[in-house]
Amino acid sequence: MKKEATLGEASVRHRTDTGAQGCDDSRMTCYAFRIRQGSYSSDLAVDLPDDEAVWQEAARVCADLISDTVAGLRDNPEWRLEVLDASGSLRHLFRLTSETFDP
Repeated sequence: MKKEATLGEASVRHRTDTGAQGCDDSRMTCYAFRIRQGSYSSDLAVDLPDDEAVWQEAARVCADLISDTVAGLRDNPEWRLEVLDASGSLRHLFRLTSETFDP
């Protein structure tokens, strides 16, 4: 069964009828979206057909979350969305950082 999940204001298509790893559709590739900012971390398993589709979906999620993310950069100056494949290998990394320099 497919369901929409939200990460902040963004929604991601994912499976709700899966086993421990979160994906089990052999026709699709299982990926995990891991969002990190400061001590906050959230993982979400997603089924997508290929690497290009997961990159597009991750880019869309980043675009949806950017305004909320920027507001938290003063307290936690790095935000990351990591895309991992089924083996746990990092496939894509989207990162937003904030730096302040002395005058």
